[in-house]
Amino acid sequence: MVNIACYEVELNRINNGMRRVLKDTMRIFREASEMVGNIVEERWDDVKCQDTSKDKLTYVESLIHTTKNNQADYPDFDKKFYKFPAYYRRSVINFVVGQVKSYHTRLDEYEEKRYTAISSGKKFKERRPILNLNTAAFPSMYKDQMYILDGTKLSLKVRIRNTWDWVEVSIPARDKKYLENKASCGKVCSPKLLYKFHKFYLSFPIEYGYAKFPETPVDKQLMLAVDLGVNRGAVASLMDSSGTILVRFFDPFTSERDQMNHLINKIKKIQRATGTGNSLAAVYTKLNGVKTNYTRKLANWIASLASTHHVYGVVLEYLGKMKGSKSARIHHWCKCRIRDMVKGMCFRNGIRTFLINPRNTSALAFDGSGKVERDKKNYSMCTFSTGKRYHCDLSASYNIGARYFLRAYFKTMPETEWSELMAKVPELSKRTSWTLSTLIRVDSEFRKNAA
Repeated sequence: MVNIACYEVELNRINNGMRRVLKDTMRIFREASEMVGNIVEERWDDVKCQDTSKDKLTYVESLIHTTKNNQADYPDFDKKFYKFPAYYRRSVINFVVGQVKSYHTRLDEYEEKRYTAISSGKKFKERRPILNLNTAAFPSMYKDQMYILDGTKLSLKVRIRNTWDWVEVSIPARDKKYLENKASCGKVCSPKLLYKFHKFYLSFPIEYGYAKFPETPVDKQLMLAVDLGVNRGAVASLMDSSGTILVRFFDPFTSERDQMNHLINKIKKIQRATGTGNSLAAVYTKLNGVKTNYTRKLANWIASLASTHHVYGVVLEYLGKMKGSKSARIHHWCKCRIRDMVKGMCFRNGIRTFLINPRNTSALAFDGSGKVERDKKNYSMCTFSTGKRYHCDLSASYNIGARYFLRAYFKTMPETEWSELMAKVPELSKRTSWTLSTLIRVDSEFRKNAA
């Protein structure tokens, strides 16, 4: 399985004139994509019969481009896009073929779902998929033909002065150094020219090799259970299949959290002061930068712990939409981005990533004493029903790791054995009530049977 990560490099030295040039280039690319898309959609039955992607590219190019040995079936393309560079044309074709193929795949799934629903007498409200060739139309820049990178100097072939010529911009030195480091452990592919947040970027896909995952029995596995929190970024516990907690970890990024909280409170203060006319754009821009930096540091910290301790996998919660009293913090909590980044980093090191149901992981005490009561002033601390004081996120990390091991046992055991085990450990009947104490009781039953 191939893992691909994208890294965006901002383009420097972009004045108003260069901004117009790059926008015109992307506009022409979108117009060409829309025209070629209609042709590919019309001749899709012939295009999809081609064996490889290269054969599809050659066939579509023969339809729209006239050469000495080929007369195009659709000559309007050459007339409208005069002197259109060959590699731009091939970039358009590759993009359009991928979009049309995806559209027909989604259309087939839609028709199948619709037929199943109508034939069973049910209402079908799902919308029919559409073919959109404008929203995601960004040109892929092929090396030495559409872009040349020499140090921090970057030459791009664009539409300028009614012709296609080279212009020179630059990239930050830190980005150049990062690409060189990644090229040593992965393959840097052709980038895309992007425009977002009023800035231009080159998005470089970095392709990593095949990851080899070890085949380790459940009772020999070592897992890193991670609890992502709003107040505390992450709390991790290293544990084995018996429920033994080997090491506990608290993320050290307190200054980054303080920066985020300061900016969130600043936004609230400006919003309360109505009628002042103060702009929030600069504050939001700074907040997004702090969030991005914090997310990367936190994901890298988790992946480094997993790699250093040679764990079999990392266990995280599958967190979706959330509501609470601290709505601003929850809104700016990049939990899904952290999860995806951890998954990609661990994949490159041959470490698996598992997701479990987050329900009651923080609400139940790890010792099986029932629900906990969180402190109103310090939300990270809680009180068990027995009166014991404990760190709530740390307790949740124990339950997260325990749920993974219990689920792994459930998948590997026959149904009859699991039923017998459930009779001895009644907590197994409800998955959302699994805690660390449940895993410890299951392990003790295994030891009794082995003896």
